[in-house]
Amino acid sequence: MTPVREQWDDLIRDWTRVLSTENKSPKTIDIYTYAVRQYLHWAQEHDRLTPPERVSRNDVRDFTGHMVTTRSAGTAANRYGGLQQFYRFLVIEDIIERSPFEGTSPPFRPEVPVDVLTLDQLRALLAQYDSRTSLHSQSSAHPLSSGDSTT
Repeated sequence: MTPVREQWDDLIRDWTRVLSTENKSPKTIDIYTYAVRQYLHWAQEHDRLTPPERVSRNDVRDFTGHMVTTRSAGTAANRYGGLQQFYRFLVIEDIIERSPFEGTSPPFRPEVPVDVLTLDQLRALLAQYDSRTSLHSQSSAHPLSSGDSTT
């Protein structure tokens, strides 16, 4: 392992300890640290692994651009946020003076419409439930099973 990678790993370990003392959930800690490790993987693949204090705004933008083109917008925003929180920690701990995230923005996350069941699909679903649980005789308690096909 290179000295630069050891430096990153030591800082990630320190940051994980701080996140734990802040009572962050284990899932949050995993998500944040995974984002940093994914950045490290990308930086190594692109021969751009430098000490954390030498990561530039362009490195952040290029990594984010890579995430946007290879992952979903939500995943890219998640990785951006995790890495940003790592750099926030470095600033707070006086390890670096300024975050390379200053002057950057997270990737845009377009709203993804959610498919909604039609009234007929909902009735069919409720009918399956009723037949499986012997509640069919109580189907009149379901407002959508009244037989009214308007809507």
